[in-house]
Amino acid sequence: MKLKLKKSFSEPKLWRKLNEVARKVGIKVVYPVVLLYYLFKSKEVPLYAKSMIAGALAYFIMPFDGLPDFLPIIGYTDDLSLLAATVHQLLKHISHEILEQTRNKTRQWFNNEEDTIKMEEQIKLLRAKTARNQVQPTN
Repeated sequence: MKLKLKKSFSEPKLWRKLNEVARKVGIKVVYPVVLLYYLFKSKEVPLYAKSMIAGALAYFIMPFDGLPDFLPIIGYTDDLSLLAATVHQLLKHISHEILEQTRNKTRQWFNNEEDTIKMEEQIKLLRAKTARNQVQPTN
């Protein structure tokens, strides 16, 4: 897996891109990127999930995609949609530790911790809702 993904997704490319665009694109894009990165690094996350994450992060890194990133306002909407969908698919793998790592890393770009906490709370609510919906009533 590492050999194929190295061409499109690499840690140096990811951090370079985040450092360039973090303040411009805001917490709503940066938070899921960082969250997915820590999911990718987790030993608890299965290979199929890591493949999904690598694809989403590679798409974020690419400058020319469905909506090129240099387009004002709308340039990152396709990236955000893919990132959000990937996070949603992998909610069950998001641990408290991963949320904490994400919070600590996003502080690097955003001084307002309130926004980071809001993003974290949204993840926790989605995770709880998804877990409730997966419980099937027994008859």
